Amino acid sequence: MTSSATVDGATSTSTNSTAYSTQTGSGEGGNAGMGVQVAGTATGVGNDTLAAASVSVEGTSGGSARSISASATFNAASETQPGGSGVAYTGSAIAFSGSADRLMRTDFASEHSFSDSSGSRYEANSRSSLYAFDRGGRREAERDQDRAQRDADREAGRDDGPEVNGHADLDGNVVIFDVKAVAYGDDNFVGVDLMALTVDDHLSTVDTIVTVNLG
Repeated sequence: MTSSATVDGATSTSTNSTAYSTQTGSGEGGNAGMGVQVAGTATGVGNDTLAAASVSVEGTSGGSARSISASATFNAASETQPGGSGVAYTGSAIAFSGSADRLMRTDFASEHSFSDSSGSRYEANSRSSLYAFDRGGRREAERDQDRAQRDADREAGRDDGPEVNGHADLDGNVVIFDVKAVAYGDDNFVGVDLMALTVDDHLSTVDTIVTVNLG
């Protein structure tokens, strides 16, 4: 959506867009392993910029039961002086592999921009989350499965999408990142790849890939 207004001879323009999706389902079950790969990026280009990444992945395997929860939030913002050019963009995705009795996935994205005689402001937000549970065909894991479903429902209910404070003033070029990745049990793997860069008066950017596999 794009809108414009004129006040005292000055014209301001703003644009907004949002997207949200949810997926629920189940996999084949069985005793195969499971894993997730979380990838995302946030970049702000302008005089004053912010790029922020927050990723959390936790996997647990015990007996034949396995579960993975993953969430990723990426925020970007940019402010430019009159006549300057800027942009803010983000993206996040979670890829799942293996088998699961229960699977829930949510994705959210929004973009906003505003410009007037004092300059321009750009904001972008992305969030992805996933919960997967596999009981491995054992009846004793059914209670854990019910609890996992309740946790997934609670996570979906509270996910209204991330926001960057549109009233906060940016000062400089800043990158913020917070990554947590852990796997409990035997024969598991955790990997983290992260890149962060700032350039004075020009750029803030952060990219990360987090992988968790349960054997």
